[in-house]
Amino acid sequence: MATVLVAEDDSDIRDLIVFKLEQTGHTVIAVGDGSAALRLARERTPDIVLLDVMMPGMSGIDVCRELRQHAETAACRSSCSRPGPRRATSPRA
Repeated sequence: MATVLVAEDDSDIRDLIVFKLEQTGHTVIAVGDGSAALRLARERTPDIVLLDVMMPGMSGIDVCRELRQHAETAACRSSCSRPGPRRATSPRA
């Protein structure tokens, strides 16, 4: 399975993500801030980096930008939604 780096400042959310990933067989490295995520991503080169967008100090977007600037971590891909209420959409015919 994959090694996943999880950066989430809310410990309850972080613990839930870690639990679910470990339950499916992944190795998880969990941190509570962007600076630690950046350092460990460079040191450990995980298969996947899962970043909270809004963290104090260095945001997940800032971390991803930094990772993309270095060859060994340039493959960082991000997928995020904008903060705020979710809107239901109906499929178009």
